[in-house]
Amino acid sequence: MQLWSRGTRAALALAALCAAIGFAGPASAHDALENFTVDVTPQWYLATNGNASNPQGTTRTTNDVAWNYNVDYRINNGTSLYFNHLNTFYTLGSVYPAPHAAKIYPGITEDYFTNIGISHTFNRYFTGLAGYYHRTRMCCPGDGDPNQTKPLGYGGYFLGGNIRFGPFTSVGPLFIASFQAIEVIHPQLASVAAGVPAGQTYYGDRPILNYSLMFRPPVFGQRRFVPFVSYERPSDFYMNSPVPTFANVMVYGFTEVITKDVVMRGAIRNLVATDNGYPFKGTEVPHYTVIQLGVDYKFHG
Repeated sequence: MQLWSRGTRAALALAALCAAIGFAGPASAHDALENFTVDVTPQWYLATNGNASNPQGTTRTTNDVAWNYNVDYRINNGTSLYFNHLNTFYTLGSVYPAPHAAKIYPGITEDYFTNIGISHTFNRYFTGLAGYYHRTRMCCPGDGDPNQTKPLGYGGYFLGGNIRFGPFTSVGPLFIASFQAIEVIHPQLASVAAGVPAGQTYYGDRPILNYSLMFRPPVFGQRRFVPFVSYERPSDFYMNSPVPTFANVMVYGFTEVITKDVVMRGAIRNLVATDNGYPFKGTEVPHYTVIQLGVDYKFHG
């Protein structure tokens, strides 16, 4: 309850800020609505791991469609309040959780991410972000996966930003570096502590850092079709995990501008977990490859 109560307070505080700053200024309700933008993105996920399915057929994999959305309220030309809800579906490949242990098939995982915050673009090279982040695991218990018998999410306050740098091209600076530092609210639970092996560290509240670097080369000077390659270093600190976990992710994708309000996106994501001191200590770590295809639809107030 502590986690959700703090998150709720953060959401209410930002909602009050939106009301105080945004709606106090415009002369009419119509003017206020003009500052709203809503993005809706249906996105299809295709699991491609060849070793994800249990030969005995007890593990479910996913090929599914999820709906992502973002609501943005523009305070002025550089500052916005936002709320977004993002989904991810993936199927982990089989793993050996410990030396000489039997192979397990974690199967399907469905998570969603919620961010509520404020962004400010200082110039064409830097945008700062601050707010509250929460990740929730929706589904599913895996085949013998000790992490997913009773999944718990996590949340915390964050500071972040996007840094655009390099030669300026038809699609903007060639590189985009992003970061998000989260102070995770992580009470030490007796139910988790009881299962932590001797000698295993069990952290309470602790910061984690997510960061990425994207390369966007222009194609013949046009701005409609933009390929990209990115490296991501995400971290997680679930409530039922005593320590943070980390991963290396490579993403190969593109964006195609159909109209000013419709954009097609596609990507292949390859994740390999690293530094997983708990509970996987075997020779093979959690990993997945997933194909994502989606279309952004933008609606204006």
